[in-house]
Amino acid sequence: MKLIFLWYIIEVICAFICTYFVFTFIVSNITINPEFEQTPNGISIYIVSNGAHLDIVVPVKNKQEDWTTFINPSDIHTPKTQKKWISFGWGDKGFYLETPAWKDLKLSVALKAISGLNKTAMHVSFLENIVEGKRCKKIMISEAQYKLLSYEIKNQFSEKKPIKIPHAFYGENDSFYNAKGKYSLFNTCNTWANSVLKKSKIKACLWTPFAFTILSKH
Repeated sequence: MKLIFLWYIIEVICAFICTYFVFTFIVSNITINPEFEQTPNGISIYIVSNGAHLDIVVPVKNKQEDWTTFINPSDIHTPKTQKKWISFGWGDKGFYLETPAWKDLKLSVALKAISGLNKTAMHVSFLENIVEGKRCKKIMISEAQYKLLSYEIKNQFSEKKPIKIPHAFYGENDSFYNAKGKYSLFNTCNTWANSVLKKSKIKACLWTPFAFTILSKH
């Protein structure tokens, strides 16, 4: 009886996983804002993936936005170094802070992350250079689209004027901040990035939990 029950649980889990990936394949191939076109001489932004997680990268300063008035450059360890770009990523707070590299991944941390019970955080990095490639796509957008993008990014922070999480960083150029929302299998870091692009009238997936599906749109 116990063996039958165990097999039943295994079958349910396998069925869920298969359904999840089939559903993801279908909806991620549906393009939102298909009419989007790159804006000539527009504002350069980037979507950058480390293979699993996607960040949105924007200019630190331009005539539309000065991010140093929102994120204090002194929050990072090398504030005196002039940076041209600032990147934003959203995700599970526990996973972010306890897993600086994949080798640090623990099963308990991963299970807590997908449960949707943890708090979330924004990861912000100041960058000097961006190199385009398979995992880094440049997108030229209009001023109106950039205004929407900036609003969506700012709106994900818990505070109107973000306060960094003490002693939370990966290197000399990054910091973490408390964020709104809950992380889960259906609302991943990449789901957030995709949602920001959608709401900013930029080509994106209907829904996706994966970075590569977003990159494939550009």
